[in-house]
Amino acid sequence: MSASSRHQNRVAFRSSALLWPWQVRVPAAARIRCAIARRWSPRDKLKETGMPAIGFVTKQQDGNFRGQLKTLSFKAPIDILLNPSKSGDTQPDYRVYSAGVKIGAGWRKTSKTSGEDYVSLGLADPALGPKKLYANLGRAAGQDDENLYAVIWNPAD
Repeated sequence: MSASSRHQNRVAFRSSALLWPWQVRVPAAARIRCAIARRWSPRDKLKETGMPAIGFVTKQQDGNFRGQLKTLSFKAPIDILLNPSKSGDTQPDYRVYSAGVKIGAGWRKTSKTSGEDYVSLGLADPALGPKKLYANLGRAAGQDDENLYAVIWNPAD
């Protein structure tokens, strides 16, 4: 076999049409965009805890939270704002809004096991389904950023 025929065979086997599915070639620009997105994703700032986070919010200087809810079926902005008209223990500490529409409320609580403070959220909206969605807002284990909080789904049985 001559050197030129061996080169032709090698080139034929390197054709992208003959690659296995896991060997698909990705353009360099797409690889760079993916790397940048992974580097700046809020999820990367939280170590894997096994808890189903359905959103991430950032605590503002005024005590409010702003961020995003994100599930398989929707993605929406979320604002968790202090309730200025709270006058008793039965009223919520926070009001939850998405795009200016009130979708729920939140109460400050303290964990019985760890003693850490968190916010218990109750959310209701037709986009969330027929039942009320319950979640906790708190700092996840291993979190580096003190202002980044996870909205952790708390399934009601």
